[in-house]
Amino acid sequence: MIEVDNYFKFNNIILTKSINKSYDTPNLLTEKENLISQIRNENYFFSILSFLLLIGIVLAIYYAIKIKNRKIFFEQRFNELMEAPLLDNSS
Repeated sequence: MIEVDNYFKFNNIILTKSINKSYDTPNLLTEKENLISQIRNENYFFSILSFLLLIGIVLAIYYAIKIKNRKIFFEQRFNELMEAPLLDNSS
């Protein structure tokens, strides 16, 4: 048991030294800044994508309303022309 305990203590000391050497504070801060920058870029991309999607939806709704109003206008114009008396050219 004592040998196993000593082995784990030795491995723990080696791991602690390795972690401290590999991931010291400047490296961690650099990695943190890189992650923050990546998240900001993703947020910027999704903001632009959302804005473009919103513009597309607004334009599609505008176009649909325009087509509907044009259809109503032509139906009214057709009905007016159908109800108008015919001109008689029998002179």
